[in-house]
Amino acid sequence: MADLLIATKAFCNTLKAGSFTGDTTMCPTRSQIESAGLYIKKGYTYATDQLVPQDHIERLDWEYTFSVTPTTATISAAGGSQKFTVTSYKRQYSYSNAGNRIYVEGSQTNVGYTSSNSGSGTWTAANDTISYGANTGSTQPSGTITWTQSESFGSDPKKTATATHKQNADSIKPSGDGYSNPRITAFSYPTVIPAAGGNSTPSYSYEQTVYWVSGKTTTLTSGGTPTFNRTSGTATVNSSSGLANTGSKGTTQSGQTTVAVVSLTITMNGKSSSASSANVSQAENSYSDSWGSWVVTCTPNPTTISASGGTSTLSGTAHRDGTRTWSSGSTQPLDSGNQNVTSFSIVSPVSGFSISGAVVTANSNSSTSTRSVRVRGTYSGVNSPEATITQSAATERTYYEYSISLNPTSASFSATGESKSFTVTSQRRLVTVNSVSGTTYGSWGSTGWEIYPTNLGTGFSQTTSENTITVKASANSGSSRSGTLSVRCTGDTSETASANLSQSGATTTTTTEYEFSVSPTSLSFTKDGGNQTVSIVSRSRPKYTNDINGEVSYGNWSAVSYTASSTNSAFSSTTPTGTGTNSASVSVGANSGASRSATITYTQSGSGTKKTVSCSQDMGIQDRTVRRYVFSVSPTSVNIGSSGESIVLDVTSYYETATQTNSGSGWVTGSWGGKTGVTPGTRLGSSSSPFSVSSPSAGSTGNYTISVSAGANSSTSSRTGSLSLSQARSGIQENGSSWSSPANINVEINQEVGVLSQSDTQTVYSISTTPTSLNWDYDSTSGKSFSVTSRAQDQIRYRYSYDGGSTWGDWGNWQNNGSSYSASYNSSITSGSSYFSISGNTVTPKGSNTTFSANTGTVTVSNAGDTAYVSLSQDGAPADYDYRISISPSSYNFSSSAGSHDFTVTVEQRSKPVTSSSWGSWSTIGNNYSSSISGTGFSRSQSGDTVTVNVTSNTSTTSGRSGTLTVTCDYTSDLTGTKPSASASLTQDKYVDITTKTEYQYEFSVSPTSLSFSADGGTQSVTVTSRRRPITLTYTNGSLTDESAGSWSTWSSYSGRISSGAGFSVSGTSVTAGANSSTSSREGNLELTQTQTSDYSGSTSSYKSDSSSLNVRLSQSGYVIPSYTITFNDNTYDFGTTTTASGSFTGDTNGSNWEITLEKGASVVINIEVTNSGNESHTYQFFLDGDPSSGSVLAAGDTKMEVFSFSNISSDRTIMLDQNN
Repeated sequence: MADLLIATKAFCNTLKAGSFTGDTTMCPTRSQIESAGLYIKKGYTYATDQLVPQDHIERLDWEYTFSVTPTTATISAAGGSQKFTVTSYKRQYSYSNAGNRIYVEGSQTNVGYTSSNSGSGTWTAANDTISYGANTGSTQPSGTITWTQSESFGSDPKKTATATHKQNADSIKPSGDGYSNPRITAFSYPTVIPAAGGNSTPSYSYEQTVYWVSGKTTTLTSGGTPTFNRTSGTATVNSSSGLANTGSKGTTQSGQTTVAVVSLTITMNGKSSSASSANVSQAENSYSDSWGSWVVTCTPNPTTISASGGTSTLSGTAHRDGTRTWSSGSTQPLDSGNQNVTSFSIVSPVSGFSISGAVVTANSNSSTSTRSVRVRGTYSGVNSPEATITQSAATERTYYEYSISLNPTSASFSATGESKSFTVTSQRRLVTVNSVSGTTYGSWGSTGWEIYPTNLGTGFSQTTSENTITVKASANSGSSRSGTLSVRCTGDTSETASANLSQSGATTTTTTEYEFSVSPTSLSFTKDGGNQTVSIVSRSRPKYTNDINGEVSYGNWSAVSYTASSTNSAFSSTTPTGTGTNSASVSVGANSGASRSATITYTQSGSGTKKTVSCSQDMGIQDRTVRRYVFSVSPTSVNIGSSGESIVLDVTSYYETATQTNSGSGWVTGSWGGKTGVTPGTRLGSSSSPFSVSSPSAGSTGNYTISVSAGANSSTSSRTGSLSLSQARSGIQENGSSWSSPANINVEINQEVGVLSQSDTQTVYSISTTPTSLNWDYDSTSGKSFSVTSRAQDQIRYRYSYDGGSTWGDWGNWQNNGSSYSASYNSSITSGSSYFSISGNTVTPKGSNTTFSANTGTVTVSNAGDTAYVSLSQDGAPADYDYRISISPSSYNFSSSAGSHDFTVTVEQRSKPVTSSSWGSWSTIGNNYSSSISGTGFSRSQSGDTVTVNVTSNTSTTSGRSGTLTVTCDYTSDLTGTKPSASASLTQDKYVDITTKTEYQYEFSVSPTSLSFSADGGTQSVTVTSRRRPITLTYTNGSLTDESAGSWSTWSSYSGRISSGAGFSVSGTSVTAGANSSTSSREGNLELTQTQTSDYSGSTSSYKSDSSSLNVRLSQSGYVIPSYTITFNDNTYDFGTTTTASGSFTGDTNGSNWEITLEKGASVVINIEVTNSGNESHTYQFFLDGDPSSGSVLAAGDTKMEVFSFSNISSDRTIMLDQNN
């Protein structure tokens, strides 16, 4: 074997320029070579500081490959997808001193990449598929996809690749598949031709469905050609417009009839609809009657009813004129004749009047005034002029009724005297006696009153204030007494009221008088004690007092017992009793102590009176021994460390003594001495179990030590406790009281806590797959596998507390607790299970993909804490294409004028997978087509999907013209054989001269057609309807071809006048009749005239105008002479009734006057019939405005008629009748 040449730095620079600098003759070590980016060939091993031969060194480079197929894609308008195949990998090559470039076997590695889509479509990067839904628009969406390789060698730029894609625009399906047969959705003749004849225009609608390549459908509702055909009937029907016409039915009466049955067929886009039929109807020929207003009268009998009540009977008639009008336009007059009125009513309700049928009933009238009610008759909703019925007034008289009362009606007074009040109620009310309604009573009201007699009786007196009387009884020291209080109304002294008064006699009150006294009221004793005397008087006697005059008298004295009590038991008293002075003995023993005192209280029985005696005694001489205690501890609180320790307490506990002497001036204390120690007691508290305490250890007198101990504290909290020290005490204190309870001192004990720790654990998971995506060709069904790495790692962390767990520090970082280990996992297809199946880690397509769209899915791989995914895709199948073209509308008719119309051209495409025999839906694509046109006067222009056809004017009046528009599909690269084409037929009407003329139809009517006035005259109105509407007449080439009516509008051009009859006048639509002073009725006529210009001149009866002249008949009743009948007898005269209510009547007894009042402007004739029905002759006399006429004598049984005549009087006048004897 030849010797190997050791590599120098210069040699390394030949493999990789710039690997080393400086002295390149030096030989680098293995570590230096590798640091420079060079490698040791496989099979050779060297230490890091060992030199390496040239033959054992190589340079390794990566070369990247990146491409995409196909680079262009076109998707049908129906939608679909295109999968792109991406090739992305890298290979490693070795370069050595031999100058060879050698592929490193097994180094080829797939390289990931990213992708993005700019433009339309849905990009699925996981399987490199572009997808489009159906395109229903007229544009071609497109875009560009860019792939970028995820890595590159060294500083080389990353490789990229692009592909373009687009989708065809939507279009109508070609070859006759783009249109359905038209469907007629509605067809009728909505206008019923009048009975007088005329036209009816059809109403119809239709639709045609358009089918597009994208699968959408649209609907056409215009552009079709209608064809009308009369299948039965007599009416004429235009075959192109469908206008139906028929003549008048004349005067023959008939119902609505069918005059034609018409069929309709629609042709559009080369297809025709099924026929639909409709009936043409003509209205019935009938007549209608119209009537004027009723003229109604109403007459009451009698017109005056007495005050006591009664009835009046109503009667009346009704009459009207009318007209019968036929649909043909002829008329005839109608007359109702006189009809009896049976419906009567009161115009405005008046209290006391009622109506039943034709009878008006007046209840009795208790008022002193007359009253009246207005009535009217009604026939068929029309009211008559109003008539008046009057009722006479009643008479009445009035007086006052009185009443008086006292409250209370009796009173009792005490013997001591007192005052009491009495309320007087004095009233009166008005009493009315009516000749009709009887007696009524008014409300009670206050009235005057007085006390009568004023003397009430011995010892009683009174005062008055408004309606209150105060009676006072003076004191009565004697026997009981009485009196009376009486009142009466001042307006009627016979109305009285009274109250009984009484007073009791005087009484005597008995009481007890007590006497109770002690003497002396204070006693003093020496320290030796003894007895002393107290004088006590304790007695009582009865006392008698007159309640009225206060006189007093007494009975005899009698002894009263008493008791004694002392505030100090050393002092005591006796309690002797008697009616005179008693000597009580107070005693006290010798006193060996301090001075002392007491109060002795004497209490009298019965009265409860108390008397006191103060007692005192001097003190004796004393001495006593007293103690004072000292007790303290240091320290007063103990703090023990958490590790445990003992702490010593210093306790001071002793007492000293002194002698006290009392010589009567208070206790005097001598000097203190004789210190005596007191061993303290110890007791731990109930919560002090962790602690211990030693027994007290004595030092010098009164000084002690005590140890408090605790072991180490291993709990999670501090510990506390308490030590109670006690000092027993006895003897007498310096103030003389006894020491009774021990003294106590508490010592607080505390111990700190130690350091605490806590731990927390978790397991973290990771999972990954290789590769992360799997792809198959559309017809591949072989399985592909992926590998899974699933690991688990246990972790732990800690935290600490330095205050027994009250607060904790932050958790530390997680630390691995042992090595990671394999973790179980599950694999499943979570989407796309209909396309793929899985077994372990192997995925297999379930079959070939027979659609354009890619089949996609996802494998989900998961362990207890992590998830990874594998994307699945199977390419869509390649496509075959088919084309067609259509034009809309398929025909169009132009008027004779020059014009243009747009036609829409649709080019469509459909596709299917190469694996399928079923084509997809047609979809519209671009506008790659050509067009041509034929026919005189027609030309075209083309832009996008629109072809515009222009036509010049057709001046021929005898014939139209026609042509054809043809469009041809030009997708030459995809078409073989004959190119698809479509055409539209073009027609133009011949020239037609159409003119119009406007005339008017007039309507003129009045209601009512007659007016009736009473003799008094008045004003009434008529309602005039005056309007017109335009009638448009259409002439085609000089012949009338159509008539149509516009809307009605008010026509105010008319006038009215009185054409005949006196006493009538007219203003506008109001007619006024003056008063008719004649007893004969009179008549007249109102003539109304309408101005009618450009009146309709055609033959259609329904457009004929009404007559321009109308007449309203006028009538007025004649004057009715009022008549009065008066009858005399020997003592009085009675009044009869009048036939016309035109006067007023007063008086009904002998010597009174009878009067008629005539209003200003009246014109009247009055007949007054006077009859003497008595047995003697009498003279009567008339007074006109107060001036008497000569008297007329009537013999017994005679009758005489007096006549008075007036014409348009200038002021009110009266006629008065008086009986002289």
